[in-house]
Amino acid sequence: MDIREMSEAARLEQLAEEARELTGAASHRLEGTVQKLARILRDESPTPASEEEERLHFYEEVADVLVCIKECVPLKDMPIINDMCVRKLARWKERLKGAGRINGTSHG
Repeated sequence: MDIREMSEAARLEQLAEEARELTGAASHRLEGTVQKLARILRDESPTPASEEEERLHFYEEVADVLVCIKECVPLKDMPIINDMCVRKLARWKERLKGAGRINGTSHG
């Protein structure tokens, strides 16, 4: 069956499943992946995994979620999602700026 033949409800369920997997990966497998990647980037506590390997693990989980989002959100509605993303990114930057964590500074 082609994904486009699936009902909207089935596509939404698939998105939920992929999002759960991404969340699970982030809190389990990806937690290790992200920690290893951070160690690689800081050149601290060496790991046998390469930066490329760890990035690919992360990107694979992200890709699963993006594929489902693409199939669940009608193309005509993508500008709405994009506008929301722009606003959320602006709020995130403001929070970081307020915490002194933007422009390379940190108070942590």
